[in-house]
Amino acid sequence: MLMLSCRRIRKSYDGIDVLKGVDLDIGIGERIGIIGRNGSGKSTLMEIIAGALAPDEGELAWWQTGVRIGYLRQSIEDPNSAGSGTTVEPAWPGDPSEGQGFLETIRRLGIAEAHHCTARSSEDLSGGERTKLALARVWAGQPDLLLLDEPTNHLDLLGVEWLVRQLTSYTGTVVIISHDRYLLDQVTTRTVEIEDGMAKSYSGNYSFYRNEKARIRATRLREYEEAKKERLRIEEEIQRVRQWSAKAHRDAGKKADVRMGVKEFERSKAKRMDRQVKSRIKRLERLRREGPAKPRDEQKVRFSLQDAAMRGRRIAMARGIAKSYDGKTLFRDSSFCILRGDKVGLYGPNGCGKTTLFRILIGDEPVDEGEVWVSPSARLGYLSQIHSSLDQAHSVLEELGISDRRLQTKARWILAQMGIGEELVHKTISSLSSGERTKVELARLVLSETDLLLLDEPTNHLDIHSREQLEEALKAYEGTAVIASHDRYLLEEVCDRLLEFDGERLRERWSMSEG
Repeated sequence: MLMLSCRRIRKSYDGIDVLKGVDLDIGIGERIGIIGRNGSGKSTLMEIIAGALAPDEGELAWWQTGVRIGYLRQSIEDPNSAGSGTTVEPAWPGDPSEGQGFLETIRRLGIAEAHHCTARSSEDLSGGERTKLALARVWAGQPDLLLLDEPTNHLDLLGVEWLVRQLTSYTGTVVIISHDRYLLDQVTTRTVEIEDGMAKSYSGNYSFYRNEKARIRATRLREYEEAKKERLRIEEEIQRVRQWSAKAHRDAGKKADVRMGVKEFERSKAKRMDRQVKSRIKRLERLRREGPAKPRDEQKVRFSLQDAAMRGRRIAMARGIAKSYDGKTLFRDSSFCILRGDKVGLYGPNGCGKTTLFRILIGDEPVDEGEVWVSPSARLGYLSQIHSSLDQAHSVLEELGISDRRLQTKARWILAQMGIGEELVHKTISSLSSGERTKVELARLVLSETDLLLLDEPTNHLDIHSREQLEEALKAYEGTAVIASHDRYLLEEVCDRLLEFDGERLRERWSMSEG
């Protein structure tokens, strides 16, 4: 049974069409994942469904009256920056019963830090705390339709698992915009892709969508190749019949042959050949006009990480290390060894010390106890989660620090492949979005030779297609990588072993499911 029908939805910004006639039906009880590249119009469509934005054209037909909508907008890029994005406002404007309902919702959702969080101002809350409280406020309204725009932003792996549990037990209708493939696979039953301003629906979760889209493209490519062969065959037939027709016309015009009926026969034959040529030309034109078009190659973001020369076997190790901040122990009595060629995933809850461990490995932080050794011949490449290594006043090209014209051309090509076009290369780093800054740092890594890559949340602010291309590059990379991430898909696809922050210890795991 339908809840909502969107018909011919169009929306433009500054003369650029974002949505070009979107049709979308939402059924009662459905769990729909909306995917697409950054800037494709996903959030715009959700704003229109929520009633927060009016379309330029088209209509929304609600098949139920009194639908209660719970809408979680996309959270802020920097959870520590005040005054922007999702904020924790008072959940109840004055009615104590509403406040009590909010607190009951928090307890029901299993947010253990409820009273701790609600007693603090929004500026003091972490991104994960803000997201959970914002979700609780949405749930407290008992919505029939839940609209979630990037709900996993700032949630750690445990937070994502928490959200999966809540959504799978929720009985209403859910529409989710997310780049988290694990969440989409676990929760959604239908996938809608926004591409070129249009919506296409696939009747399954994200993995089903990827397989089905690949199958459809392969079918269309095969149909295109068959049609192409048919066009070539007809063109050859046209050429052959034209040659026969020309010969028939020549034979009909020979003066030496005066036998009864011969010339008439040749003229008739030539005319028949002409008709065959015209018929085949019409068929060829129809095939060119109505035949299957070549399916467009999926745009790829190309990452190609350079491998440095191999030197030695061990690249880094720690023995009995400990680190504390303000009396809080991050980790203690922890040891590990990283060999060349290892792909090590680093995971744990927010604030457990993943970034601190990276800072220890690059030499920016000392350990309180124990010993850390990094090969002195190793060339490190570090991707910071907060882009702290970028000079905000530099342009993109200045930040890459390339003076050689040939390398500048290569750098521009790499940046373009990552979606940083000519209109952005001369802009300052401070004017770029977080996703664009991530791509600039990745471009710098692509252009450098490294023995050891330290990547702190490399998929933050990247869309799904960019994440998958980064995964392929990391799998092909023959160097060593340590990757801190809440992206379960990335860790499972790329890493051959894991280091988990478990309590106050770093423990080795071989899979995410290992107890």
